[in-house]
Amino acid sequence: TFRFNRLNATGGTTLNATPSPEGAVCAGNPNDDVWYKFVATSTSHIVSVTGSSNFDAVVAVYAGSCGGASIGCKDASFGGGTETLIFTTLTIGSTYFVKVFDYYNNAG
Repeated sequence: TFRFNRLNATGGTTLNATPSPEGAVCAGNPNDDVWYKFVATSTSHIVSVTGSSNFDAVVAVYAGSCGGASIGCKDASFGGGTETLIFTTLTIGSTYFVKVFDYYNNAG
């Protein structure tokens, strides 16, 4: 589950996803990444991704474009855990891109 500010949940899967060349990552093997985007409606937003028992989520956020300037990356939990990034200096009206993938080689 992917959430913005813990209010708007968006379900998703990386099943049959393929790697994209955009964006450096903080950890893992991004061979099954999917992308989301959001427009900042305030300077503060929370991006939270919850994995499953067979999915160790890694989340990276970029400003400007897919693979643009990295503004955050998180891989602190294991399968089934939640990765949360808290932003307090976003630009209202700007678009931000979120890359989500499984830390390991398998897509969940």
